[in-house]
Order: sequence, then structure tokens, then C-alpha cells
Amino acid sequence: MTAGAGAPEFATAGGWPATEELWGRGRRPYTGVAGRAGLSYARATIRLLAIVAWTGAWYGALLAGWRLAPGSLGRRDAWRRLVFRRWARGVVRILGARITIRGNPPEGSAFLVSNHLSYFDIVVFASCMDTTFVAKREVASWPVLGPLARAMRTILVDRRDRMALPHVNAEIEQVILEGRSVILFPEGTSTPGHGILPLKPALLDWAARRVHPVHFATVSYRTAAGSGHASELVCWWGEMTLLSHLIDLAALPGFEATVAFGTAPLRDDQRGRLALRLREAMLRDFTPVTTHGSQ
Repeated sequence: MTAGAGAPEFATAGGWPATEELWGRGRRPYTGVAGRAGLSYARATIRLLAIVAWTGAWYGALLAGWRLAPGSLGRRDAWRRLVFRRWARGVVRILGARITIRGNPPEGSAFLVSNHLSYFDIVVFASCMDTTFVAKREVASWPVLGPLARAMRTILVDRRDRMALPHVNAEIEQVILEGRSVILFPEGTSTPGHGILPLKPALLDWAARRVHPVHFATVSYRTAAGSGHASELVCWWGEMTLLSHLIDLAALPGFEATVAFGTAPLRDDQRGRLALRLREAMLRDFTPVTTHGSQ
């Protein structure tokens, strides 16, 4: 299982080189970083076992809570959201991560977009706000996150089926009408964090049709000095395999995630124009992923 395919071309916030200059042509295969200073695979083993146990415990609590409230959809949904948030916060602690939040997460029926760097983005946002994620359909087959994605009513998108857009829009509208927020990653793939890809207008179709306010956020990661590159060890992109990357992530002594929420949402009835405006606003707030603990 790999992060994605195709070589993105970045337009970056701080004059970064083109992608091929940074990583070579094509997306670089991930071979792991065994033996790199600062990584402990005994630590990784303990942490991954702890995550499995933690996930099993909260999944059991989710099912038990549903059985205690079989006829109340509102209570079941509230319990689902509480379990997801508690689970995410526990995973953050287990991995020794620290989250810094700038600005205020939107509340209520918010439509939020963010750049996308890693599967860990989901954990970060789930730990700091109640939201429903829009994710690629492949997520449903992932270990740990897959069962959780299905249980947490994640809206799954088949990126190969253009006819699926009306169905996705209907699901987004249902979430918004229920007074819940939705978050999606309109770059359409994850990146090494040196810039923000052009946003895919199709994923903003519902918001443009309804002229609904679109909130935005950016996420970035930083590792401690001597621990390796955050763009490799935390960001998950290109041909990186999920399991080997997760092991290396758990082997880190810790890392920092920073989420910056925009100050005001944007509206536009043209999805292409909305995509351009959102990306411009996100680039102003974006902090490129830091390597080797340097700014």
C-alpha cells in the first residue's frame, strides 16, 4: 500500500525549488530509515502495540455505547464523536506528539479544507475538533484507520469515478444539515510539505453550489534535531508504504504538529475561482515542513 502516484509540482509559499529539484523526477520510493540516529524500534514496537490496544478498547466502548442507546440516533452520534476524539487524543499521546493550534477551529456546520501531508493529519484534526472527514475510498481498507473510518461515518470518495460526485455532495449536505462539520483535503493527495498543490475544484462543488462559507486550515510538522526529516518521517507521500512508514513514525522520540486555522471563511459561486482563492489564503498561513528541527 502506497501513498499515491504521480509527481506533484509545487507552487510554494517561500520560493522552494521545483519538485524534481528536491526529490528527483517521479515520486521517490520509501525504503525506511533503519539505523538513523534518534529512532528506536523498541520504542516503535511498544507504541504500536499500545495503539492497537487503545484502538481495540475504544472500538469496544463504541459498540457498547451503541447497544445502550439503540433507538437514539442523536445519542449514538454524540457517543461516536466523543469516542473518536478521545481515541485521537490518546494516539497523539502514545506517539509523543505535541499539537500547537493557531486560531480557532470552526464550530457547528462548518465546511473546512486543509492541505494534506500524512494519514496523521486525520488524527491531528480529530483530536482538536468534532468533524466528519471526506477521504479516498482506499482508506476503508487500511489497518486501524479503516474500521474507524467506517464507524465514524467518513465520506468515502472513489477518485476514479467522476459520476460519484452527486452522491458525495448529498452526503456532505446531510452532514451539514445535521449541524456537524466536514473536512476535506482538496489537493487530492498527500505531499512532502514544501508547498500546497493546486486544489481540485470538484471537491468544492457542493460549497460553490450553495455559496456556503468555506473555512480553511493548514497543517505542518517538525521533528527534533537529530531525528531525521519530518518530510520523510511524518509526511506520507509518493511510493511510501504505510506499514514501514508507520513503524518509523512510532520510532521517533516525538514530533510537533502545527495547525493554523484561517481567520475568516471564503464564499464563491464558482468552484474553480473558490479553489484559487482558498489556495492563496492557505499559502499565506502555511509553514513549510521543517527538517532536522530547524526553522
